[in-house]
Amino acid sequence: MLLKAFMDLDSLPRTDPFWRNTNMKTTMFKTCDYFSRKLSADPGDCPTAWICLAFNLGWVGEPVDARLWRPLFDSGEATGEQLIRVASNAPAFFTDENVASLARLIGALRLKSSCETALQTMVHEGDNHVKEWAQRVLSRL
Repeated sequence: MLLKAFMDLDSLPRTDPFWRNTNMKTTMFKTCDYFSRKLSADPGDCPTAWICLAFNLGWVGEPVDARLWRPLFDSGEATGEQLIRVASNAPAFFTDENVASLARLIGALRLKSSCETALQTMVHEGDNHVKEWAQRVLSRL
């Protein structure tokens, strides 16, 4: 997904206004910026939301951004269980601040029921680190 994003940006003609005042080289920062602008222009663009989410999880480190998750849930492309699975595998989600933000995101997206089910499963089946994290999230819902 991210390789395709780099390739998509690299294929953008250098005459496009995006390249103005740049060295016209495709970089991780520019790719993230390009797709973030694209999502701002069309908040319902799910493929772009997935790309931005992947950048945020792997590079930016800000995984709890409702702007990225909302179109995925609104379109049915993502579920509460997927959100919890992604969160449980992303170290950025384990900070106290992001546990609280995740709980707020779950509430804002009205996913409490499906997320609670996934978190309860983790409490019973996860390793100790994931169990403790799932309990912390549950306590905030």
